[in-house]
Amino acid sequence: MTLRRAGRKHVKNKPKPQKKAVETMTPKEKLAELAKAALEATDGFLASANLTPEQLELHNQVMMAGCYAGAAYDMYLPKSGGECHAVTRAFLIALFDTLHPDLDYLRDDPASGAKEREKAQRGRAS
Repeated sequence: MTLRRAGRKHVKNKPKPQKKAVETMTPKEKLAELAKAALEATDGFLASANLTPEQLELHNQVMMAGCYAGAAYDMYLPKSGGECHAVTRAFLIALFDTLHPDLDYLRDDPASGAKEREKAQRGRAS
């Protein structure tokens, strides 16, 4: 057996790490698991894989957040170091709420955010 084959055999037989229960995970571990799931969904979408409805929803949310992050980068002038914070902040906010008021300055029509929030509020009230 060649050294290369022996190496592959070792990798194949390597025990998979056991997943921790969500309740015992640290916030960093939880974020890492969510990021892995988001990356898997996004890569799967780009590879034309059959995604579950949950994976497709996750992909859509991540891509929307990425769009807001890109807009934040473009809006931050001059590029002096603060754009990293703007990109990160916009991405994280858009992950949990694409209608958040802090994202209004990134919209083509900043007033459209308030209109959409009102529509969503009316929809929840009925």
